[in-house]
Order: sequence, then structure tokens, then C-alpha cells
Amino acid sequence: MQIDGVAPGATLRRAPGSDKAAQLALRALGAHGRVLWLVNGRLEGETENARPFQHEFGQVGVQTITAMGSGGNYAQIEVRVLR
Repeated sequence: MQIDGVAPGATLRRAPGSDKAAQLALRALGAHGRVLWLVNGRLEGETENARPFQHEFGQVGVQTITAMGSGGNYAQIEVRVLR
């Protein structure tokens, strides 16, 4: 399984002039069945197969994103979020 939608180590920031936090749409490529999405070890969402997971980052700093498949496989990346 592989997380698609952002490069590992990427730096994210909200759009210029926007009050909304940085957002991503991620997919778990190679996943079959239920996928649990964790951000910093906290469950933030659930998808099926490679359907997109949308997340808004309310915290700044390094964020660890984990996709866990129903078969026990997982993928993990880190991104840095700026204000």
C-alpha cells in the first residue's frame, strides 16, 4: 500500500488570503477493503479501497499520516504544516 496525494516530507500551508487550514485529499493505493486513516496516531477517517480521504490540518508542525488496511498492511508519511 502507498499513500498518494502528497510527497513525503512536503510542506503545506493554507491558500493565500484564506482563513481555512491546509487541506489534502489522499488515497491509499493498493488498498483492498476498509482503510483507517490516522493523523498523529488519532483516528480521523475511514474509506474503502482507494477512495479519497479528505483532511483539514488544524495543527501546525510535523504531522504523521498513517493509512491502515483491513489486512494489516499500512503506509505512513510525514508532512510539515505551516500557518
